[in-house]
Amino acid sequence: MPRVVLSPPNAILFVFDPTNNDAVIPPYINGDLTAATDTCVSVGTRAEVDVDTEISLDLGGTAPIDLQQVYFGAIGTPGGKVAVVTSQFQRLLELEVPIGSVAVSIWVDDRRNPARVVVSIRPEPSR
Repeated sequence: MPRVVLSPPNAILFVFDPTNNDAVIPPYINGDLTAATDTCVSVGTRAEVDVDTEISLDLGGTAPIDLQQVYFGAIGTPGGKVAVVTSQFQRLLELEVPIGSVAVSIWVDDRRNPARVVVSIRPEPSR
C-alpha cells in the first residue's frame, strides 16, 4: 500500500480526481473531521507543528486493524484517477481507477487529531 509521512499544511488533505477541473472542494464544517461533495472528500489531520501524519492510499483493501472509519461515500472519477493532495494541491499519492466513480472509505487512528490516515478506494459496480 503506497504511503507517505509528512506534516500536511493547514492540517487537511483532499481526495479527488486531479484531472477533474470541475471538482468542488467541500466547505469546512467546524467540529467535523471530514466533509464531502460528489467530487471531493476532505479529511483533517494533526497540526503541522504537532507531529507528522502517515497517509496511505489503498485500492480495494480490507478494513485496517486498529483504525476507525470516519467516512464512506463516493466521488466522481471522470479522468480515471484518485489522488490524495495537500491544501497547496501537492499530490502525495495517486492511483488509476475506473472512469466513472469510486467508493471512498477513510480510516483514522484518532477522530479528532489523526496521525494516521488510510484512504481506501473501491470501484463502484456499474449502474
